[in-house]
Amino acid sequence: MRNLARVTAVLLLLTGSLWARERAAKVRVKAACFPGGGSELELDLYLGEDGESMPVVFWPGKLAPEVEIPRLPVWRFGRWETREDPDRKGATMKVFVERGRAKPAAAGRQWILALRQGGNPDGPLRIRTYGADDTAVREGGALFLNLTRGPIRVDLDGQRAGVGPGRHRIINPNTGRGQQYPIVLYYQVDDGFRPFVESTWFHGERRRRLAIIMHHPEARAPRLFCLTDIAPRREER
Repeated sequence: MRNLARVTAVLLLLTGSLWARERAAKVRVKAACFPGGGSELELDLYLGEDGESMPVVFWPGKLAPEVEIPRLPVWRFGRWETREDPDRKGATMKVFVERGRAKPAAAGRQWILALRQGGNPDGPLRIRTYGADDTAVREGGALFLNLTRGPIRVDLDGQRAGVGPGRHRIINPNTGRGQQYPIVLYYQVDDGFRPFVESTWFHGERRRRLAIIMHHPEARAPRLFCLTDIAPRREER
């Protein structure tokens, strides 16, 4: 009986450990693609050589609804295509055509951005991942991503920070839920920095912002695309 009890205890421990690892291996994500014009982008997340994958939808210019995907060493996005098998006449094979990849961030909840390059709608993508929970961006805070060729300066709730080209920076305000705070963005000109966004943001419950600064093709000043993300409550997941 003692041996049976020990075996049962070990099995329960192993089962609990496997369940915990399975739970830990999942990541909650919201995905968006830029530039934002056009229809949504649906890509396959590669899971294995046997055609295993799961669809991930990237909404143009805004975050798609939250989904849960497995945490992998690298996320590879693309699509499966059926092609002729060069080793077997008349046979076909499935081939994964990758369009972009990225390592997951450390957070359990993340944003995934697919950045289109050039004019080819089916061309390669730059995939970027960012933490979107309290371990990365606190409630009321913002992640600023500078996709311009020059530096950007941010004044947020009395805090001043620079964001270099191609870089990002997280800024959390010193406010509480329900309060407002000022935000000013500057771009570099010959004689210093000039503002191009002046606004007031609201510190809402479970609210975070992904602020993407991009070139405006018809203006010297860049343009801000601000994606507001409200995390679901635990009971809504």
